[in-house]
Amino acid sequence: MGRWGDGVYEDDSCLNFLYGHVTVPLRHKLAYLLSPEEVRESWNWIIEVTTIIEIMLLFDTRPLDYNLLLHVYPSLGLAKRCREATLKIWDGDWACKISKNFNQTQRKKDRAILVAWLERIVQIATFHDYDSSEDFALEKFAPDVPLPYFSLDRVEVRDGHFADFRGEIISTLVESLVHTAGFYTSPNRLKETKYWRDFAEVIVAVDVIGQLCQKYKVFPYISLDTLDAWEKFYMERYADLGVITDEELPMLNNERAVFQYLRDYLKV
Repeated sequence: MGRWGDGVYEDDSCLNFLYGHVTVPLRHKLAYLLSPEEVRESWNWIIEVTTIIEIMLLFDTRPLDYNLLLHVYPSLGLAKRCREATLKIWDGDWACKISKNFNQTQRKKDRAILVAWLERIVQIATFHDYDSSEDFALEKFAPDVPLPYFSLDRVEVRDGHFADFRGEIISTLVESLVHTAGFYTSPNRLKETKYWRDFAEVIVAVDVIGQLCQKYKVFPYISLDTLDAWEKFYMERYADLGVITDEELPMLNNERAVFQYLRDYLKV
């Protein structure tokens, strides 16, 4: 299909990169956490699982895009296993007194929200496996509470003092994408960027880094100079390929906005 719109993810190369560098690590981590040996009644387990769930849901808060959702959500079997195991742990008789999100009182209060999250994942996975997607209508995801909700926890570190905690997959993913963007914008890549697909990875990496850092209050450990260098490389490749036309401007403006979103966060 190539490119069919002006959005970052309205392009096969961008979706393929998103799937390979974001979705696959999330699915692998989720499958590992859901293995019988790993499922356990603990704060560490539940925050890791809800972090993965809510990263997927963040993509679902964008304008409804079937292609994007099918490149983000897990398979139907994994989605059902996630629903079953997560609710079993959620309803278990265990306590985490230092956590604001996962103590027993809060878990009972928020159970309906979690159920809605899990049902959405199963719904998208069902759509993916459906024989005739034209007969399966999806509605825009509209969360009742802002995301992230469960996966940005407040934990008491000492009497009356709390700190933000989130699943470790956040920092792992951000670091990996920073390295990826650095690789694809390195000088030795200049001779290899002959087609759009050769540098589409950069815009996806910057978009996901910006979204995760902004939502989860983490720092990607890159400087403004580094981000400027990435954008300069990216825009110069456009010029080298001769694709900047009036028709391409809306797409280009959307991609400039992606760099600016991360730049605004780095300036804070």
